[in-house]
Amino acid sequence: MADTKRYQAIKNIRDKLKEITIANGYEIDLGGRVYIGKIEHGKETPAPFIALWEPFSENGPTVASDAPKQSGSGQRRTSQSRIVVGYYIQGFADKASDPAEPTAPAYVLLGAIQRCLGALSTESRPFGADQQPGEITLDWGLVRPGGDNLSTEHSYALIKLNLLIQEERGSPYVQ
Repeated sequence: MADTKRYQAIKNIRDKLKEITIANGYEIDLGGRVYIGKIEHGKETPAPFIALWEPFSENGPTVASDAPKQSGSGQRRTSQSRIVVGYYIQGFADKASDPAEPTAPAYVLLGAIQRCLGALSTESRPFGADQQPGEITLDWGLVRPGGDNLSTEHSYALIKLNLLIQEERGSPYVQ
């Protein structure tokens, strides 16, 4: 089965995040542990790791602000859709070695994610002309010590990622 353009976009982000290794010059090594849609994690998933997930929203994806608007008669309709899909990057860090600073490992992971994806956010078509997403934006992110409803054991970094997806209406699949 062919991938949808949205799935291709998040897979490209996943593959880019898998580059976070000591060998590539980062202070942290994910060892390829980057998952799409995996929200629940047990002891079988050793930290550090990243989960990419699409938050529940009653509004769903939004139409890009620069997308052509449709109004009264006489205006041409376009077959191109430009939507912005929001995802969360949740990076679970190793346990802190200093209990007085439980978020220290999460800050290291946050910095690695920002370094890895930050350069892509300045490029149009960062994965190539025929690849999705068309553009990405990252927010500044936050870190938490764990012990809440998102992580009981590990400190974590949480970053909102917006992906601009371009597709022909009625044709969401990669050709």
